This record gives sequence, structure tokens and C-alpha cells, in this order.
Amino acid sequence: MKKRIQSKKLLSLVAGSALAITSLFGNYQTAFAWSDEDVHNQDHSTHHFIVNGGVKLIADNTNPAINKPTTLLNQFRDRWEQGLYDADHINPFYDTGTFMSHFYDPDTQTNYTGVSYPTARQSGAKYFNLASDYYKKGDFYNAFYYLGVSLHYFTDVTQPLHASNISNLDHNAPGYHSKFENYAESIQSQMTVPNSGLYNWNASTDPEAWIHQAAVQAKSVLPQIWNDTIINYFWQAAYSNYYSAMWKNEVKNPTLVQLNQAERETAGFIDMFFRVNGVEMPVTVYKENAFGGASEILGSGNYDYDQLVKGIGNDTISSIHIAPGYQVTLFSDANYKGASIVLTNDVNDLGNFNHQVSSLKIVKISAISK
Repeated sequence: MKKRIQSKKLLSLVAGSALAITSLFGNYQTAFAWSDEDVHNQDHSTHHFIVNGGVKLIADNTNPAINKPTTLLNQFRDRWEQGLYDADHINPFYDTGTFMSHFYDPDTQTNYTGVSYPTARQSGAKYFNLASDYYKKGDFYNAFYYLGVSLHYFTDVTQPLHASNISNLDHNAPGYHSKFENYAESIQSQMTVPNSGLYNWNASTDPEAWIHQAAVQAKSVLPQIWNDTIINYFWQAAYSNYYSAMWKNEVKNPTLVQLNQAERETAGFIDMFFRVNGVEMPVTVYKENAFGGASEILGSGNYDYDQLVKGIGNDTISSIHIAPGYQVTLFSDANYKGASIVLTNDVNDLGNFNHQVSSLKIVKISAISK
């Protein structure tokens, strides 16, 4: 027992020393992944920058089978962006600030603490599968949120330090992890825009297999951003701007190349989600008769006045497309009150309900034929 207590004291001293050293180089808790400091602005989020690039690659692809999800990805952008951000900022995703589940070394199959659970491989797959479950139920609100969470873990392992279990407290260069990621964010706009996604990069439709392969690729880049020369420059940068510029110059080109690679891989991961689940457009509401004017895609769920105002608008719906297997109930008043009508098929003119809808409910009532 005495030896154990002494070991705890020793660990406490070591940890305290590491934190003291780290304070010279950067905040040890704020950047355990590619940067992610803004929900919607990619200039302050490399995660967002990478996923945005992946979505654009899908949208620009000339193959209809690949670009078909573009409308959904744009329609539910707020949801996947929120999931992408929350993964770094709230529990259960960020592990109470330890970020253990955001690391995965493909050789040891562990996180930076040396344990096999949780890792980015497991967590990314878990939320990919949860997103798939919601998607198949027609609940796009939650589906795209958890797709965003999954994409966060996937893009984590495209960062070489994450794929090599080098945390911000690594004794070789405490603080380097966060400094590297802040620098990556500052130069990401200089990246050469990819011309294609890696859609057939991995033949598997298992998200764990994709995350593992992404980690293997990222770890292969580690020697270009983490070596004795760079670490030496980094230590000396604590008191010299010259050496700060030196280590950044060493890592600049490989970082830009890796960001390019990450966007291409991410496009493939997103495409794989839709290959697994299909591209479904449950309900589309239109401002004009005959399916004209501004439109909005809606999945299963309840949409009260506040949700309509944020989207297509209150008292604006004139026609509606309903996919097979869905039921829509329209209400003339907020809070699902007033006159109502139940629909299960397309309606090109809502008649008395034209521009009268203030709330609605959508339910998936049967499996949709593929």
C-alpha cells in the first residue's frame, strides 16, 4: 500500500510538472484535435474546413449517384455542423476534457492513454451507426447531427498526431499538439483544392474500416511533422521567434498536403454513408402551387410555428411532395391546433390550406421500397 501511495505521489508530481511546462507552450485542454472553435465558421474550425471541402467535392461530382445527397447535406447543414462542433465541447463526446476517444493509433489500436477503449475508431463508428438508425426512421434532425459527430471523429484521425497518440502533454514536446493545430488553421486557406473525392478508397461499408484506414494514412505522414529537428526548433521557439518560424516552415507543406488528403477521404466517408442508407427525400414543402417556388425538405418529426419560421416560413406552404410510406398532418394554428388535414400523397394545391399552415407533423408509417 505504501508503494502505491508513493507511486500516486510520483504520478502527481510528473503530471504537475508536465502541466507547468505545457503552460509555456499552449493551453493543454483546448486543442486536442484539428481546431474546432466555431460552429459555422470554417476560418475558426479546421474540422469544418475539411468537411465543407468534402461536401463540395460531392456537390461538384458529375456522377448523379454521388452528388444526389447534396440537397440534403445543405438542407441539414446546421445539424451536422452542430454535431461536428459539439464533439469537441460537450459530454459524452469530449470525455470530460480528456479527449481520449478522439485518438486512435492503428498499430496499437489504443488511444493516447494506452487503453483500447474508447478510441476514435469505435466512437466514430458508434455515431455513424446511430446516424444511420435515425436516418432510416426518417428523423433527419437527429440523423445529420450524429453524422456530424461521426465526421468529427473521422477527421480527427486524419490528423497525424491523433493517429499516433501524441497528445498535448507528450513529454517530448508538451504543447506542440495545440500549436501545430493552431498553425494548421492559420494556413488551411492556402491548401490546393482537391479535384476529386476518394469514393472507392475503401471497398468496405464498415465505418470502423474507413476510420482505421484513414488513421493508417495519417500516421504515415507523422515523420514529416514530428521529428527531432522539428521538436528541437519547437523547444527553442519558447524564447525565439526565429525558431518558431523554423518549425512552422518545416511542417507547412506536409500539413497542406494532408489537409487535401483529409478532404478527399471525408468526401468518401460521407458518400459511403449514403451508399449504405440511400438518398431519401421524405417530404418537400413548396411556397407555390404545383411544386414551385422556394422549397424545404423535412424528415420525420414535429414542426411547430418556431421551426417553420426558421425554415420555409409560417403560412407559406401551397403544395407538398410526400414520399411513399410517410404521413403528414397539417395544422392551421401553432402548437398543432386548429383545423387539420392528414395527407399521404403529393398535393399540388392545398386548397383551403393554401398559405394557412402554422404547424405540422410527419410520421414514417411504413418501410420505403428501395
